[in-house]
Amino acid sequence: MFERSDETGKATEKMSGREAQEILKRYDRRKASRSKDWFGYRSPMHLLRIQERHRATLTLLADSGRRDLSELSIVDIGCGDGNQLRRLVDWGARPGRIAGIELRADAVERALGLCRNETDIVCGSAEALPWPANSVDLAFLNTVFSSILDIEMRVRVVDELRRVLKPGGAVCWY
Repeated sequence: MFERSDETGKATEKMSGREAQEILKRYDRRKASRSKDWFGYRSPMHLLRIQERHRATLTLLADSGRRDLSELSIVDIGCGDGNQLRRLVDWGARPGRIAGIELRADAVERALGLCRNETDIVCGSAEALPWPANSVDLAFLNTVFSSILDIEMRVRVVDELRRVLKPGGAVCWY
């Protein structure tokens, strides 16, 4: 199983930060202003975007010698509703070796409903990742930094990412 560090309480404490609250407000505005079809699988453009991202990701993983995901500890920072976590399992990752963190509680609830119980999914801020130092082989960040406008928060997230990555670990940043 994916282990959490002793500092798990920090993730919820950081949730009250000003930028975290602003991110949640931006997501609420986006949700209210967009058609569900824009990001749904009924949209041919969305489907093409997803397929292209998957192809590029799998190519990058293979080119970096990470074709076999089964023994890697993987986190999805900003995991949303768990789609990338499920995709990682489709690509060979073991549910007990993947984890995700997401700021939005409603998305975490959906992710928990979609992913196996073995997958560690946390509602919290990426400013305080609940996993031990040097414990992650591979980290995914899809549209995380485009959602964080505050430079200081971006730096804190990168610092946390560096802390949890193992030496030689990799980041897949979209």
